[in-house]
Amino acid sequence: MAFNIGLSGLNAAAKDLEVTGNNISNVATTGFKESRAEFKDVFHASAFGVPRNASGSGVMVAGIAQQFNQGDINQTGNGLDLAISGEGFFVLDDNGQKVYTRAGAFQLESGVDADGDPVRYVVNNQNQRLQVYELVLNPNDPNDDNFTEPFNFNVGAGGLTDLQIPTNDSPARSTTNVSATINLDAAEQPPGVPIDIEDPTTYNHQTSLTVYDSLGNPHTVTLYFQREDVADRTWNITVSIPGIDTPFEEEFQDVTFLPDGTLDFDLNDPPPENGIFEIEVDEADLGTGALVNVDGQDFGLKFDINIRDITQYSSQFTVNRLAQDGFTSG
Repeated sequence: MAFNIGLSGLNAAAKDLEVTGNNISNVATTGFKESRAEFKDVFHASAFGVPRNASGSGVMVAGIAQQFNQGDINQTGNGLDLAISGEGFFVLDDNGQKVYTRAGAFQLESGVDADGDPVRYVVNNQNQRLQVYELVLNPNDPNDDNFTEPFNFNVGAGGLTDLQIPTNDSPARSTTNVSATINLDAAEQPPGVPIDIEDPTTYNHQTSLTVYDSLGNPHTVTLYFQREDVADRTWNITVSIPGIDTPFEEEFQDVTFLPDGTLDFDLNDPPPENGIFEIEVDEADLGTGALVNVDGQDFGLKFDINIRDITQYSSQFTVNRLAQDGFTSG
């Protein structure tokens, strides 16, 4: 019996070394999760139960448990190498069967889509295709009261599908919507003079973002914020687009906030009507040859700036979010 107890310990130790060796041999395997040998005691038992003075019958392997601890995330220089921080798996399609992995080493494979057009699929070394949720455009009118984001999609409405990379350059998209989430400090004092964008002493703060015309040309849009009146909780906001044939500049006065710090849509006259600034730049003033047609009228640039989420609280000026929905070709 003593020999068998000792032998069980040797067998258990050998299994532990086997698991450790497997972990070490996979140290460079992408997405590998280490395993751990787990053991249990073997009681000496008979038909009459477990004797009080029983010493036990050794040890045996209870199981090999895989450990899903977060691994290191390293830069590889390959834009298609992905890693998951936290829980979850990449979903792959293996000839119609869904499989799961933590290994994010991907590459491109040429193929054709359902219409016979050439595309490139994102695959792993086993040619299993990476799956993503299809984006379905929200049918809501971006000018209605429910619109809050420049990209208004229902994520996952179309189910999982192969991630495809077009083989040709995608066309440029002219910016149509800008959304701003900014806090203006309620303690700011009015400069007391009209805004001059060339003179920083005439305004309190400014921030910029890049928008795009229909040809994909980038243009810098800068918002200048000037405190007008503390008691009335009003600000003046100037929108400037320099660097075009005829620089654009428009001031929106008396932007008013409620006592709770949120924007007052109703008291503002002139705009923002419904929390929206409408920006229109003539084709000739833009000077790049870009053109967008809106309701039968041509513009070089035409986009809305949604300021509904701008607040006036007694804390420092903060740009939490400044986004737009245009992009260049590529």
